Amino acid sequence: MKTILISILFYVSLYSQYNDTLYLTLDHNEVTHPFGIKYRQPSLYPNISYALSGGGARGIAQIDVLRALEENGIYPNTIVGTSIGSIVGGLYSLGYSVDELDSLADIIDWNSIISIGSRENRNNLYIDQKITEDRAVFSLRLDGFTPIIPNSINDGQKLLNQLNLLSFQSPIGVKNDFDELEYKFRAVCTDLTTGEPFVIKEGSIPRAIRASSSVSFFLSPVEYDSTLLADGGLVANIPVSIAKSLSNSLVLAVNSTSPLQPKDLLKYPWVLADQFVSIPMKKLNEKEAELADVLVTPVIGNKNSGDFTGFDSLIDEGYRAGKIAAAELIQKIDHLLTQSLNEKDTVIENIFPDPACKYAAGILANTIRNGRVNLRDVYKELIHLEKKAGFKEIRAFITKDEFSRNVLKVEPIEYGFVTRVKIKIDGVDTTFADTSLIPITGENFSPQRAINYIKGVIKYFRREGNALFSLVSSSFDENTGVFLMNFDGGRISEIVITGHVKSNPTVILRELPVDRGEMLDLDKLKSGLDNLYSTGLFENFTINVIKRDNKNILEMEVNEKISQIARLGFKVDNENAPQVNVDIRDANIFSSGSELGLIMFLSPRKISGEIESRSNRIFNTYLTYKLGFHYSHRDIFTYIDDPRGTGNFYTKTRFGEYRQTLAGASFWMGTQVGRFGNIIAKAKYELNRIENITASEGLLYDAPIFSLNLSTTIDTKNKYPYSTEGILFNGFYETGLSFLSAETGYTNFGAKLDAFIPISSSITVIASGEIGFADQTLPLTQQYSLGGLRSFYGMYQDEIRGRQLLKLGLEYRYQLPFKIFFDTYLNAGYNIGSMWEKEEKIKIKDLRHSIGIGISFDTPIGPADFALGRSFLLEKDILIGGGPVTWGPVIFYFSIGYYY
Repeated sequence: MKTILISILFYVSLYSQYNDTLYLTLDHNEVTHPFGIKYRQPSLYPNISYALSGGGARGIAQIDVLRALEENGIYPNTIVGTSIGSIVGGLYSLGYSVDELDSLADIIDWNSIISIGSRENRNNLYIDQKITEDRAVFSLRLDGFTPIIPNSINDGQKLLNQLNLLSFQSPIGVKNDFDELEYKFRAVCTDLTTGEPFVIKEGSIPRAIRASSSVSFFLSPVEYDSTLLADGGLVANIPVSIAKSLSNSLVLAVNSTSPLQPKDLLKYPWVLADQFVSIPMKKLNEKEAELADVLVTPVIGNKNSGDFTGFDSLIDEGYRAGKIAAAELIQKIDHLLTQSLNEKDTVIENIFPDPACKYAAGILANTIRNGRVNLRDVYKELIHLEKKAGFKEIRAFITKDEFSRNVLKVEPIEYGFVTRVKIKIDGVDTTFADTSLIPITGENFSPQRAINYIKGVIKYFRREGNALFSLVSSSFDENTGVFLMNFDGGRISEIVITGHVKSNPTVILRELPVDRGEMLDLDKLKSGLDNLYSTGLFENFTINVIKRDNKNILEMEVNEKISQIARLGFKVDNENAPQVNVDIRDANIFSSGSELGLIMFLSPRKISGEIESRSNRIFNTYLTYKLGFHYSHRDIFTYIDDPRGTGNFYTKTRFGEYRQTLAGASFWMGTQVGRFGNIIAKAKYELNRIENITASEGLLYDAPIFSLNLSTTIDTKNKYPYSTEGILFNGFYETGLSFLSAETGYTNFGAKLDAFIPISSSITVIASGEIGFADQTLPLTQQYSLGGLRSFYGMYQDEIRGRQLLKLGLEYRYQLPFKIFFDTYLNAGYNIGSMWEKEEKIKIKDLRHSIGIGISFDTPIGPADFALGRSFLLEKDILIGGGPVTWGPVIFYFSIGYYY
């Protein structure tokens, strides 16, 4: 035994004297970026997972938590997101930078995406669709005669469309395997059939994020394979345990969830209902938060989860909390490395850095204590250096110098120099100039710089509109210094439709302004998604791209809505009893995109009904048609002037009443002009009748009329009601002809224009004008009317009827900076105009003037308008200087409900 011990001591002594080099080696894992670039990472460095919580608008703070972590060189291996956390985490995994995410948060029209109801942007609708949508207070889908009760107040398609666009626009592009993104990504949802978490790891990333964000009762659930998915916040609002189950990693959790509502708000039933759901979620959140290795909770107070404004404070607090969390996470990483390097727990004394090595001095400065260094600490420093610097390899060793001192040498092995960047698109050498790209030639190749360069090239072509431009392969030849990138130019090879669809494929494909052999332009993609949504026929549709045999197959997954719809509108005003409008139709008859509808208008003074068959587009053209059968009768008052008396005042007295009845059929055909107008040729055969009710015997009329009409409509109003920009123009020429016992001949020309001019965000000026000219044979049933709240202040509805019309108007509308329950507007207007029976009687001195003021409310059941109006006459010709003013009566108007 003694002999063995002496032998060991001898060999140890011999080693210390003659074997004077100790190599410090690290094990590595090879990592492959989605762009195919491979690089090594120390195997001892721990994996990091981010668990990003829900919280609605509060979750915007998560973006600058990511910024703070990046600034400290911390990037995740995996991101697990719930609700808004899945939006932030999903986009980050798609390659968006933190700066880009900040910009997107400001650019995205969140209010439109999360608005109550699913009214489409009017400018995406055809003219007849605008009319139908404008007059409906609400609508229900029908399964036969059974109403389908909506399961949410927003169908979520606008959010899905936005996510579709963002995924195509992203640097990484559309991927079906979430492991192939820049960071592995998982979207957490709730399986409504089991009540368990459902984690999506593949498929359509927009649909996955949309499903994770399906807030209960607000955004509709999403069908995913055989399951029905809702917001993941119901079961995993801070998905820490899910993140831990996916990999052995450190989990950093960002908690942006909302606190419970204070007592003073619990008096509102909707707040109380939210509190019932939030209480059990809070308990679950606390348990999940305790499981996190590092918990980040930005101090954002009682910020409402639905308030997508004022992001600056969220960004600041997110960054502040992220800086603190980064320091804590670095300590955790250091602690794990220390544990993993216990076998290296060896102290070396009398050690110095090699003066020719700039990295050795830094390492020893961070590790040496009292002239001694622990090898474990040196290994940690080497791991951090290799993690950050991006060298091809780092060789480190401790050797003896001529004075028998220990010397640390660190020799980084660089990649070769990049002498040339070569880009091929579809196999063809290509050059282009983009000053935003940071050059990489003349420097050592760096995997991270190469990745950023590829992103820059892709972003360049995305800006040019090419949504499918993508990297096929990349390589760096160290012998020649050539960095080669092969790109797919992004041409569409094939378009396929999947999902629950019965409609003719033409109904879908005609809405997409793209075709085989073309590039997928991002603007056209956006237009196609908007077009498809505006049909009202489909829901939860996504667009995906499948790479197969070097081909880009554009896949549209579409779910068809039930096409039977019932729409209801109503209105009550100061001159008419309550009026109800019912519109029942099949919006996709025979799966052709054509409509068959029944429209009824019911009130004590007006009844009408119409059966119509129409198509906004015939096959793949922009031709449109409508065939209709209609009946209506309307009771109309007549008025006479009272004797004026002595003052400068006049009044109107209701004198009589008659009933106007119209019944017939019409057919028109024309063409759509974009989605803002149409040109229509119309033929109509109609029975016209005037019946006396009171003191109107002289107005009796009963005759058929056959007419041909050429008209055009332009409607670019941005919204209804209370448009703030755009125009509405209607113009027509009509002639009556002898046909099928119709003997009444006439010509009639009319035009009307309303222009909405925005002066500021709260002030709109509305300039309007209307003219009409007809010959003396135009019957009363076809004549123009003047008077009423929306026609001429200070006059009753239909106060004057005639064949010649001239009217001009100017209105000033101001939206108050506060709400009186609803968006509130103040109005002031002026009108000038009149009506004449014959052309030769038109005189400027007959023009009436009117002024009016009012207040309006944009309510969920339609516009609510209240106004006072007064008309007046100038006794002398206004061109001669005017004269005494004769005032008419002050009339109070009110109207609640959509105008039709």
